[in-house]
Amino acid sequence: MHFIDNHQITIVPDSATDSDLARTIADQYDLEYSPNRQPSTPYRLVVSASTITLQLASTPLRIVVDYTQGHAAHRRQFGGGLSQTLAKAIGLKKGHRPNVLDGTAGYGYDAFVLASLGCQVTLVERHSVLIIMLRHALKQALSHAITQNIAQRMTVEHADTFTLLTLKTAPVADVIYLDPMYPSRKKSAQVKKEMQLLHQLLANEKPSAGLLAIARKRAKKRVVVKRPISAEYLDDLIPHSQVKSKNTRYDIYLPTSA
Repeated sequence: MHFIDNHQITIVPDSATDSDLARTIADQYDLEYSPNRQPSTPYRLVVSASTITLQLASTPLRIVVDYTQGHAAHRRQFGGGLSQTLAKAIGLKKGHRPNVLDGTAGYGYDAFVLASLGCQVTLVERHSVLIIMLRHALKQALSHAITQNIAQRMTVEHADTFTLLTLKTAPVADVIYLDPMYPSRKKSAQVKKEMQLLHQLLANEKPSAGLLAIARKRAKKRVVVKRPISAEYLDDLIPHSQVKSKNTRYDIYLPTSA
């Protein structure tokens, strides 16, 4: 199974007491380890028992994935429930909660929203650093009273989605959700900095050719592709329907026979 090259990333401990944990994580994911808080690689993942922080050297960008507070908590409380565009695109209705495979999990915030609305969600991500952050965030959410039940509906899988779906011979979920990387728009707002770092980290990432086609073969009910409002269609394929907000478009595709 193919994973992207992680040679530009170093795992470092937040303090001397975190050295063993940081080294264990580095060994588990075959990443470089250094006790030095200023390694020569452009990216570093700073590890402690309570927090894992992604940093880009020589910039102020610092990212922590946390489902218990901040952005995730705000979306959980004020996102709009079943009326929000993501929920409508996935097909959530009163009394109906499809199970979802998020094939491009990233930081996992969309998956968290769907889980908070009652969906069982499998988060698939191939980048080792993101997997480390996702698993840590999920562990934290499982130990937090408010998010525990939500986190129990989330499963993280370290895999390449195209390869995973190709190996299957039957549908894997009611809905397959894809949010492929696209050219980053220049925004200076603080709230966008985590996406800036994600774009830099995955600068060479492109959706696997044929991902949409294989997703349509493995989804029971629909494939949903998240795009900027004016972006081209994934694989130039016109969707069967769409759900739109001011800046985002969800293209909905029906399944095809395997």
